[in-house]
Amino acid sequence: MIQTQCAQPFTAASHQDKSFAPDDPQKSPRDIEEMWEDFIAQRSVEFRSQGQELSNIFRLPLGYLDEKQDYRIVVWHNIYSDEADPDIHWVEGSLVEVYTLTPWGVFPISAYSSLDEMSIDASLSGRDINGDGLPEIILSGFKGGNGWGCEYIQIFQILPDGEMKELKIDHSSELAPKELKDLNKDGIYEIIAINTHWEMEFDLCHACSPGVWGVYVWQDGKYIDGSKKFPQFYDHAIAKLESHLSDLTNDPGDRQFYMGAVISILLNYIQKGEAVQGWARFKTLTDRPEFHNKESVRWIQEIKNDITNYYKGK
Repeated sequence: MIQTQCAQPFTAASHQDKSFAPDDPQKSPRDIEEMWEDFIAQRSVEFRSQGQELSNIFRLPLGYLDEKQDYRIVVWHNIYSDEADPDIHWVEGSLVEVYTLTPWGVFPISAYSSLDEMSIDASLSGRDINGDGLPEIILSGFKGGNGWGCEYIQIFQILPDGEMKELKIDHSSELAPKELKDLNKDGIYEIIAINTHWEMEFDLCHACSPGVWGVYVWQDGKYIDGSKKFPQFYDHAIAKLESHLSDLTNDPGDRQFYMGAVISILLNYIQKGEAVQGWARFKTLTDRPEFHNKESVRWIQEIKNDITNYYKGK
């Protein structure tokens, strides 16, 4: 299950009582910053009593939405302690709030809650990453654990009124968005998502699992699969996998790593839109003496059947 099924948004209306207004509305920029610090200090005391801690604050660049408005995004974490050992803490859930800071006070705009540990990716947040003229906020999420889907990203657009709107990614629940890259250097960022379906598939170890990434592009107001538009991305992945194969020996311990890499090569060819070439390469790479026994032949046939069935109709 990926993050869009775990996170639950809620409206800013439930936070209207969290505004902070000074006695004197005639504030200088320096006074406004002091007011903000007073507000955060007051909010931190309030939240700490409820088991929440401040994680990070991000300031939206001035002039994006309204040159007179100063927007701040704040992330709070729900902190839990181990009853047996109070020194052990972990995060279970997060709250993301958007505030506008004016000479007349600090006012809530919108809020978003998640069951996971969220943080702001400051490297791209506040920029227009998809060319629609509005800034986006990139949130990194962590569910706990070491599975491929345990870490992910979410993208929120900051609308002209300061509301947060999650940008839709048209993908299956087996794909976990991981990072943003401008693959063709056009100033528009693509989403790179890993397919978690293949994690520990075919009785392979976790480290041996075959992997393939999907490339999602911004089109018609949402992110859609655009993998076939970036053949060089997959050529590079295939080249790295082929190089990895050459480093493996015929040692029985390498058998799982070898097969994991072989399947990954096939999956990358399929994702690229060159299934015929991928199956041809798979046949060549599995035509080895150690795979000619009955057990291995049956295993390889099961792999072929599973992959064929998975992509049927996709």
